Amino acid sequence: MRSSKATATGNSNHPNPFVDATHWLTIASLVLVPLVFSTAVFNIFSAPKFAVLLTVASALVPLLAWILFNSSERCEEFRRALMAKPVLLVSLYVFVILVATIAGISPRAMFVGSISNRMGLLTYICFFVIFVSLVALTSTSEKRFRQVLWAMSLTGLAVSTYAFLQFFGRDPFLTSDIYTFESSSGLLLRVQSTLGHSNYLGNFLLYVTPLAVGLALASGGHARRAGLATAALSSVAILFSGTRGAWLGLATALVVFLWMSKAGKILGPEIRNWRWVAVTAMALVVLFAIVMLNPGSRTIVQRAKSFVQDTTGSGRTILWRDSMKMIPAVALAGCGPEGFRSAFLPYKSIQLSREAPGINNESPHNSIIDATVSFGLGGGILYVAIIASSILMLIRAGRTAADRESRVIIIAVLSSLVGVVVHSIFIFDQISTGLYFFAIVGLAYTASKRVELSSTENESAASVQSEKSRYSPKDKTGDEELEEKRRSTYRIALMAVVVTGVALFLIGAWFSINTLQAEHEIGNAIRSADAGRFSDVLDFGNRAISHPDPTGDYHFSYARALALYGDSVASSDVASKVNPTLSQNPARRDAYNMALAQAESSLAHTVTPNSSYVLMAYVALRLKLDDHLFDYSKQSVLLDPNLANAHWLMAEAYLARNDSASAREEARLAMLLNPYSYEARSVLKRTHEGFDPSGTLEALISNTKALVAKGRLPVAERRLQQALRKSGGKCAECHKALATVFEAQGKNQEAIAELEVYLSESPERARQDGTPAWIDRLRVAKSK
Repeated sequence: MRSSKATATGNSNHPNPFVDATHWLTIASLVLVPLVFSTAVFNIFSAPKFAVLLTVASALVPLLAWILFNSSERCEEFRRALMAKPVLLVSLYVFVILVATIAGISPRAMFVGSISNRMGLLTYICFFVIFVSLVALTSTSEKRFRQVLWAMSLTGLAVSTYAFLQFFGRDPFLTSDIYTFESSSGLLLRVQSTLGHSNYLGNFLLYVTPLAVGLALASGGHARRAGLATAALSSVAILFSGTRGAWLGLATALVVFLWMSKAGKILGPEIRNWRWVAVTAMALVVLFAIVMLNPGSRTIVQRAKSFVQDTTGSGRTILWRDSMKMIPAVALAGCGPEGFRSAFLPYKSIQLSREAPGINNESPHNSIIDATVSFGLGGGILYVAIIASSILMLIRAGRTAADRESRVIIIAVLSSLVGVVVHSIFIFDQISTGLYFFAIVGLAYTASKRVELSSTENESAASVQSEKSRYSPKDKTGDEELEEKRRSTYRIALMAVVVTGVALFLIGAWFSINTLQAEHEIGNAIRSADAGRFSDVLDFGNRAISHPDPTGDYHFSYARALALYGDSVASSDVASKVNPTLSQNPARRDAYNMALAQAESSLAHTVTPNSSYVLMAYVALRLKLDDHLFDYSKQSVLLDPNLANAHWLMAEAYLARNDSASAREEARLAMLLNPYSYEARSVLKRTHEGFDPSGTLEALISNTKALVAKGRLPVAERRLQQALRKSGGKCAECHKALATVFEAQGKNQEAIAELEVYLSESPERARQDGTPAWIDRLRVAKSK
C-alpha cells in the first residue's frame, strides 16, 4: 500500500479544505455514533446516536456534492470509485429497502423508524452517504485510509474501557441495574458500555479487535502499543459482555487471521521472540486472576455453561423457524424496515410465546433472515452478495499484496468482517453496528483497491503521460468556446446541487433537534408519572407530541405515562387504605381517559398496532368501559393470538359480560402462554375455577379426547398445549394427540410437524402405530 501513496492520492499535493472537511466529518461519524448516549432522553442510546448520524450525514451531502462537481478530475475519481461492484451492490440494497418501505404497512413510520431502534429507511440512507464518502476519499489516499482504521480502533478502545469500568462496578453514568439480569443461578452482570445492550457491544467490538491487531503489527513504537492495548481490552470486553455469538465470532476471526498470516510471513521476529510470549502469558494470568475475583465473573461461567445446556440459543432456533415461515408471504417486497414486529405475529408459535411471555420480537435475530423478511428475497440475496463480494476481494488482495504491511492490514479487515458475519447469525444490526457494517464493506473495497493501484502504478503513470501528449495548446485553443459553455453549465449544476444539499442539511439538523427535544420531554413525562405529578405529566407529554411524530410513538409513550400515573394513584390509595374508586380520584379518571385518546391517536401510522390495542384494552378495563374493553381486547387477540396479556384482557371482557365459561377458557390460554400470569390466575379464581398445575398429563390428554368427540377442537388444542407446558415440552403422546386435533381442523402442516416431533421423541412406538404412513398421507392431502 505504501508504494502507491504518491500516485494514488491524486490531488494530495494540493490540499482541498472541502475534501479535508468531508474526511474528518466522516471520521467524526464513526467515532461519535458508537460513543454518544444521554440519560437526559427517554431512549438513552438510540435517540442520541440517531441525531448525530442524521446531522453528520446531512452535512456530508452538500460537501460531497461540492467536491464532486467542483473539479472534473475529482468527478472522474468519484465516478470510478462509485462504479465499483461493491458500491453498486450497496446502492441496489438501499434501493430495495426503499421499495420495501413504500410497500410497507406504514411508509411514514418505516421511513424514520421506531423511537426504540431508529432503523428505518432514513438511517440506511445515512449509512449509504457515509459509505460513499469513505469509498470516495479513502480509495484515493493511503493516509486517509489509515486514519479511518485508527479512528475505528481507538473508538473501540474507549468503548472497551467503559465496559471495564462497568464490569468492576465503576460506572460513572448509569446504574448497574440496567445491565444486571435475573437468572436461575442468581444475578448476571452483562456489560453494555455505550452500545445499549451486551449483544450490540459484542458485535461492535468484533469490528474493532482484528483491526487493532492489524494496525499494531503494521506499526511501531507508541502506535503498536496502542493497537495491542485496544485489541486486548476489546477481546476481554467481549468476554465480559457474555455474548456467546460474539465469543464464537472472535474465535473465528482469530482462526482466519492466523490462517491468512501463514505463520512467520506476517508475524515479525519481534512478535515471535520468547520475551514477548512470556510477558503476554504473565499479563493474561494476572488479568484472569483479577477477573475471576470479581463477582461479575459468574456471568462468564454461566454463559459458558449455556453453550452446552441451552439447546435453543435462548429461543433463537425457534424464532428462526417461525420467521422462515414468513418468507413466501414477503418474498417480493418484504415487510419493510422495522415491520417485523407486526408482520411476524401470525407466524409466532405458542412454543416461542412460552419462551418469552409478553415479548414482541423485533427481529429474527439473524441478519440474513432479517434482511430477507424485511426487504424481500432481493434484499436477502443482495445482503449475502455484499458480504461474499467483500470477502472474495479481500482474499484476492491478500494473496497479491506486494509488501507485508499491506497484507497484514488486509488480513485484519478480512478477519473483522468474517468474525462479524459469524456473530450476525445470532444478532441483527442497530445504529452503531449497522454503520460499522457499511464502513467495513467500504474499507474492504478500499484495501483491495490499494493493492490494485500498487500493482498497476507504472502502467497508470505511463497511460497518464500518453494521454497528456495527445493534446496540444492548439487543441485547447480551438475548443475554448465549447469549454466555456461546459463550465457555465457545470457551475449552474453545482449551485443547484449544493443549494439542495444545504437544504437537506438544515432539514436533517432540524429533525435531529426535534427528536432529542421530544425524547427529553417523554422521559420527563414518565418520571413525573412515577412521582405522581399529574400536571407535569400533562405539561411534558403535550410538549412531546407537539414535535413531529411520524410513527405515533410519542403519542403511545405519552399514553403509557398517563396510564402509569393512573396506576400509581391507585397504588397509593391502596397503600393508604382508601377505596381506589375512580370517583374518589378524578385526576386518575382524567389520566386514563387521556391515555385512551393518545393511544388511539398512535394507531394512524404505528408499525405496532397490537401494542396500542393492548394498552387501550387495559385502560378501558380500568375505566370500566366494557364495550370498549371487549372491542380492543378482540383486536389485540386477532393481531397477536399468542400474547398472554391479550387473552387475559379478553377474559376480563367476557367476565364483564357475565360469560364465565368463555372467560375461563381465555384465562386458561393466558396461563398456558404465561404460567406466571397473576392476572389470568385472578380471573380463574373469580370464575370459581382454579388453575390446577398438579393434574396428571394422562388426565389432561383424556379430557381432550372427550372434547374432540364433542367437536370442541379449539378447546382441545388449548388443553393439549397446556399439557405440553406441564411436561416442559417432553410429552410424545401430547404431540400425537395434538396432531389428531390439527388434522380434524384441516391444519395438515401443523399436524405433520407434531407427528415428526412424536416420531423423534418416541421412534419405536411411533413406527409401531404407523406414524410414518400417517405423515405420508397428510403430505399427500396437503399437496392436493
